[in-house]
Amino acid sequence: MCQLIDYIKGDYMEFKIIKDEENPLLDRRQLIVEIGNIKVTPKRSEVLKQFSAKQGLEPKHVVVDTLYATAGCNTIKAYIKAYKNINALQRVEVKNNIVKWQKIMEELYPNEAFSKKSPEKTEEKKEEVPKPAKRGGTKKE
Repeated sequence: MCQLIDYIKGDYMEFKIIKDEENPLLDRRQLIVEIGNIKVTPKRSEVLKQFSAKQGLEPKHVVVDTLYATAGCNTIKAYIKAYKNINALQRVEVKNNIVKWQKIMEELYPNEAFSKKSPEKTEEKKEEVPKPAKRGGTKKE
């Protein structure tokens, strides 16, 4: 069985850190956390907010990669990555996780922009090019 590294009690979630690895190559910590005392599977944003607050981590540097729920249990396991800075996060993470992370950050910090693209580029709209007319085939009458 896994060795329990740390135990943290959140507002309504209890966090048990099962595995905590430092990954200097990717500038991050990789954590496997068991979350207990829950009735339904929480949102990633709730897990991120409570876990980062209890661990003293900057929420902008944390990604909740996956949540594994076991049927019939009131515990779930989460794979959490805590980066040293945002640049490392955007350099290393896959596009799918960055999109999820951006949505969570926009929910937690509505006044800040968290995308790589500048706001000018996102506002530009492409002009629609008219499609060429279809060439008709031979019609049988």
